[in-house]
Amino acid sequence: MDAGISFGEGTDKTVLDMERDDPKWQDIEQYRGSQNRTDRVSLIVGKALPVKYHWEEGMPRFYCFDGACCKASDPKVRFIVPIIQYTTNADGKIVSPDFEIKYLLIPSELYKNFRNLAKQEIDVTRKDFIVTCSNEKMQKLAITPIADAAWRKEKAFEAKVLAEAARLVPKIRGYVAKTITAEDYAIQRGEFNPPKEEATDPSDEDLSQMFKVD
Repeated sequence: MDAGISFGEGTDKTVLDMERDDPKWQDIEQYRGSQNRTDRVSLIVGKALPVKYHWEEGMPRFYCFDGACCKASDPKVRFIVPIIQYTTNADGKIVSPDFEIKYLLIPSELYKNFRNLAKQEIDVTRKDFIVTCSNEKMQKLAITPIADAAWRKEKAFEAKVLAEAARLVPKIRGYVAKTITAEDYAIQRGEFNPPKEEATDPSDEDLSQMFKVD
C-alpha cells in the first residue's frame, strides 16, 4: 500500500465499546451516495480489505467466525477500499481543495462494475470516478471513470492526502464490524456451553488481483 498505509493488525477495542453511530467516535466514515447529488472520488491505495460479517437483529454487525453464526444466517462478503472524496458541486465538479478520507463498502453490483472497467484495461487505482446513487437505502451505486486522479497530480496535495490516509485507514476495521468470540455470540443469543471459536481478522488483498480478468 502507498506510503506505509495499512488497515492495521486488529480492531480498536475502545471504539468498539462506544456507540457506533456517535459522530465523535467516527474519525473515518463509510461513503454513502445520495440520489440528490453526484460525487467525485478516487481510490487511495491499490489494496482492498475483504470482510465477511453478519448482521442479526438486536446485535451489532460482527465479523464471521465460521461457526454457529453461519448456522443462524449466511455471512455477507464485501471489499472495503479507502477513498478520497473531493469537495464538488452537485454535478461532481471539484470546487475546493478540501477533501475527506472515507471508506467505500463494495457490494457485488459495484464489484461487477469495477471488473467491467478492468476488462477495458482501466487502472482503477489511478482514476477519478463520478459516483451516482439510484437507491440511498440500499446504497446502489454506479461509477464512471472520468479522468486521471486529480489528487495525484500535485506532489504537495498527494502528500497531504497520503498523510491523512495513513492516520485514518488503520481505524477502518473497528468501524466496519465488531470482532466477537463464539462464546460472546452464544451469550448474546442466550445459549450455553459455547465452543471456544474466535473470529479471524480479515487481511489485505491486492486490488490488481481482485479485479483480474479471467
